[in-house]
Amino acid sequence: MIERKKGNIMKTELSSIEPLSFISGKVRNASHKLLNRLPFLKRNALPHFMRTNIFRIEGSVKTSGSNLVTMFIGEKTAAYYFAFLVYSGKPEVKKVDNVPCTKIFAYPFTVSVDIVFIQTERMFMEKLKNTGFTVMPKVNFVLDLSLVLDEIIKKMSRRRRRDIAKMEKYGYSYELAETGEALDFFYSKMYVPYIQTRHHEGAAVDSLHNLKKLFRKGGILFVKRGGEYVAGILYHITGKIVHAHCLGIYDGAEQYLKEHAGQASLYFLILWAKNQGFLELDYGPTRPFLSDGTFMYKKEWGMKIRDQPNQSIYALKLCNFKKATRDFLLNNPFIFIDEITMNGLMVMDKTLSPTELTRICRTSCIPEIQSFFVLTYSKGMLENYEEVLQNLPASVRFSAEQIMKEGFSLQVHSFTLDDIYGKA
Repeated sequence: MIERKKGNIMKTELSSIEPLSFISGKVRNASHKLLNRLPFLKRNALPHFMRTNIFRIEGSVKTSGSNLVTMFIGEKTAAYYFAFLVYSGKPEVKKVDNVPCTKIFAYPFTVSVDIVFIQTERMFMEKLKNTGFTVMPKVNFVLDLSLVLDEIIKKMSRRRRRDIAKMEKYGYSYELAETGEALDFFYSKMYVPYIQTRHHEGAAVDSLHNLKKLFRKGGILFVKRGGEYVAGILYHITGKIVHAHCLGIYDGAEQYLKEHAGQASLYFLILWAKNQGFLELDYGPTRPFLSDGTFMYKKEWGMKIRDQPNQSIYALKLCNFKKATRDFLLNNPFIFIDEITMNGLMVMDKTLSPTELTRICRTSCIPEIQSFFVLTYSKGMLENYEEVLQNLPASVRFSAEQIMKEGFSLQVHSFTLDDIYGKA
């Protein structure tokens, strides 16, 4: 096994981790490469061979305790991520079926559900929109390194700037490593323990084989304290862009997290990349929920977002508008795709003044979206039903119809970036 020593990474014999996921990953990647070269097959053949899991998730919604039933279609790790995001405690996550991806649009509700949430490939986006789903993208967070360092730090939140100041008392330093022994050490002693401790059943552990391919194009930045390796971040390089692929904390120790070792990894990578003349730091894909901890964390570093056409997508459909469904929407504002633009959506159960709405949008919004929509609802039918729908993007009209069909009045407030942040 790996032995940790001050100032030295010892050689190790690393046992195989997740060999089946390694094999399936190779097959999947090879298939996608072939099909990307043959667009006709990708559009017409691939959907018939692809299969997906269906889960039933039930439990109490965070902050309210109301009981929500979700039909989740997608990977197991994504189902558990969704459960941790939306539910309190330990909701029941039960696999109920495995079907061809082409069957998900007409899958029967064998039990009553409140919402349907799908993780799937982008090739199904138009079909999802046409069947009443609101489509959400994965977004990549990127940091502009072309600015002077003081400007980069100035764009960070006060919280991140305070944390950077706190790092100094721990005496952190960093070291770059590009050896196979360093990768083995990082993988088995930092990356795997950290991601499994942090995400439990929702941990999507990348294979050592995949990390080796990226490692050959970059390296690992280790964070040291008192000569010991306490954290690390694996990066790879394309042109003038540094990609931060994955983070690791030694033994997944909560103490090192509390002492900002993970943040030190990112901060030192920013400093190193900036000094080396790179123009951008790509911190990887993130799910599109604006209140998600990972989303907010990356945003606080002053990063911008981009839609990633090569990434999978998510899709949401409301089956009713009972209390649990309303609580889900109140707690989870998100980014959605309308045509080719990204927009934000927030649902509220009270009417606020334009000034208050603008302030809330500024707190939740991120500058790269096109518009931010706030839906406020109250009990009571509307007479201007069609007018409300016309004020909404097409991709969220089905959800609005569901709300109003159940006897709720709905108001639509839309904001441009100029409305939210003020004209430059």
